[in-house]
Amino acid sequence: MYPRIPEAVNENLFYTDRKLLYPHDMGISFEPLRIELVKRGMRLSDLRKMIRCSSATIVRISHDQPVSLDVIVRICRALELPIERVIRITW
Repeated sequence: MYPRIPEAVNENLFYTDRKLLYPHDMGISFEPLRIELVKRGMRLSDLRKMIRCSSATIVRISHDQPVSLDVIVRICRALELPIERVIRITW
């Protein structure tokens, strides 16, 4: 049986199958991006200049914290990579 969803659903909760997930249970890893940058002899500061983002965004990437989809798309386009070679979703 699925858990009873309260009338006022908290937007910070996600339901998948029969498990209730909280945002901190889901993660994003930029390890594939870091591997790709090493292969190309680049640093995150070089990437920052290429995609024109803030230093705070680069800090979030380096700590595997979520960034906007727009940033991820700009990375994919700048490096000509598919998204699976930039991020990995962890559960």
